[in-house]
Amino acid sequence: MIQNLTKIFGLELIYDVPALKIRRTLIVADPHIGYSTQTYRYSTRAKERISMYQALSMFSMISATKEKHMRKLIILGDIKESIGVPRKFVLKAIQRFLTKLTELFKQVIIVRGNHDGKLIDILDELDLEVSIVDHISLRSSRGRILITHGHMKAPYEDLMAANIIIIGHIHPTTDIDKVFVVANYVLRDSNKILIIVPTINPMLQGIAVNCNIIKNTLIRISPPELQREIKLKKIRLLGKVTRKEIPCDKII
Repeated sequence: MIQNLTKIFGLELIYDVPALKIRRTLIVADPHIGYSTQTYRYSTRAKERISMYQALSMFSMISATKEKHMRKLIILGDIKESIGVPRKFVLKAIQRFLTKLTELFKQVIIVRGNHDGKLIDILDELDLEVSIVDHISLRSSRGRILITHGHMKAPYEDLMAANIIIIGHIHPTTDIDKVFVVANYVLRDSNKILIIVPTINPMLQGIAVNCNIIKNTLIRISPPELQREIKLKKIRLLGKVTRKEIPCDKII
């Protein structure tokens, strides 16, 4: 199945980062800069160093993955851990992270997530050339791809037209490793694929996923008039180690 997606849409899962490649575009999810300083009692100086190290580590992962022909980077939301305006040392790390990315890619786009409150104001103040959107719809002769964070409802027309929906948000994992979720489902007699990209933050794991969690995710991103028409068929969990397929056609 992944081979077919690669052939048709130029889509490739990169497990080491993790990241998703679509021809000249690289997609990563949920950096959550500042996560490692939220719940521990460190000095301000230590928190500053931890946040910066975390940001630069993720930049290094992206930089090592970038190929020469790649021009665009899409970040699937949640740049920061704090939902509101973060502490100054986190802002400094965010600025360094995004500045280096804008030097590496011709275009950097953030698909706004639920942790990205005040992000437009923050980026304006930091004077960064980064675009912020709620959704992206990519078109090609082979079909359409809808890209959104995964915490809010997608536009009706874009969702119906999409062959593939790509989200982040839920940080899928297993007991062994972080995993991509590739889910096959039917919406109004149209076969669709949902791909969930795991978080790029090496310190942040996530949740073990199952059919019910993925079905609820599909309901969350779908307009009310479509929610009862979702028929989840199966999910695949794909990581560096994990290769697992779970049938879901018996869930309600």
